[in-house]
Amino acid sequence: MLKKEIIIRCIKIIDIAYIFSIYAVAGFFLSILLDRIFPLYNESIYKTYSKTKIVLQICLQFAVIGIIVYLIKNLFELIPFPFEGVYGYEHKKVKEIDTAIPLTYTILFFQNSLKQKLVYLSSLYLKTPFLL
Repeated sequence: MLKKEIIIRCIKIIDIAYIFSIYAVAGFFLSILLDRIFPLYNESIYKTYSKTKIVLQICLQFAVIGIIVYLIKNLFELIPFPFEGVYGYEHKKVKEIDTAIPLTYTILFFQNSLKQKLVYLSSLYLKTPFLL
């Protein structure tokens, strides 16, 4: 019984590493794609935009990120885990699949255009300059 428990826990650790790795790599490449889709921050252009337009652009970018995370999470669930069924292990029960946290964080971390827009928007509301 103890041997089975140890093996299942080892498989779960491998599974979590597998999930995080795939989500992080996918997030990295998706963030590059998103930076190409959404306009990069350009101070001279953004000075002409209203706060409302900037907020709408930021909301649209967050919405697209949310949709992409949802789609990738659902596609990832279709990829078979190599140790599925070994000692009764069930890949789908690992909560890291459902949360897609590594995917979300990686996309947000590498979203340079989004970060720059958020910093600029906050500087408009706080009336203090930020370095970009």
